[in-house]
Amino acid sequence: DPAKALECLMGDAEIKEKNEEENNYWYVGADGESLTVNGTSVGFSTRFFTYVNNAFRLQQEYSGYNADKYDLDKDLGFATRQEAFETIRQELAEMGIVIGDQYQCYVLEHSMLQAEETAIDIDGNADPESCKGSWTEEDDSYYFAISQSYENTPAYHVFYDNFPLAADENAPVQVLYNKDGIQFLQVEKVFDFEEQEGNYELKPFEEITGALELKYGMLLDGSAYSVDRATLYYMENKVGEEQYEVIPVWIFHIMEEGTGETLQDIVDARTGEEILWEER
Repeated sequence: DPAKALECLMGDAEIKEKNEEENNYWYVGADGESLTVNGTSVGFSTRFFTYVNNAFRLQQEYSGYNADKYDLDKDLGFATRQEAFETIRQELAEMGIVIGDQYQCYVLEHSMLQAEETAIDIDGNADPESCKGSWTEEDDSYYFAISQSYENTPAYHVFYDNFPLAADENAPVQVLYNKDGIQFLQVEKVFDFEEQEGNYELKPFEEITGALELKYGMLLDGSAYSVDRATLYYMENKVGEEQYEVIPVWIFHIMEEGTGETLQDIVDARTGEEILWEER
């Protein structure tokens, strides 16, 4: 609901620019806020998020990735992690967005944000003028990567139909939250699952791993590979415009031991066949 999103996220903010065409709503506030709403996504950010984005980097494929330096199991003074999450869940519900309770929370303490902050200009040069510089306890924040689940199994889909990595950076709901409320929100395809009749018959796990052993054993590059982890998901698989089917899959994260590079393989848990992602 664009009107509810505007009310909840921008409140009494002065709106400098806006567009309210059907299925393409966007607003720009006088203090640097921005909000976009369309059929499957919501995006919101504040000027504060811009500073945090220079200090907290969740994208694993980038050389500046540093999310692993932040705590995952510590509560901040303004609210516990669970209290903050429940507040976020309530605010999203007011916008018509229903989420479950599966999340990863990164604890962004001001001391770590200050130590990790670095800004780069469009030419790739250091840009200290774009840094916040001084951070205090008032800036302490939580960053939530929130995922859905179906029948007590984590759900997975290709993020924006373009990013297949099953990782926090591609969680369908991401929120930066501090004592002043939501500072960043990204919602991308939150599904309303319908119950399906019947049961899935899954291949034995040994057959699933056997297919992967055969695949990597046939590679002729001399590299050694090891399975870092394997997780059972329900995959929201796009089959048409705004049409998805839910299928059980194993997602393997496989490490190339020579380089440390992590690869991802998706295997249909019913057939044992690899699912090769392609843009749709």
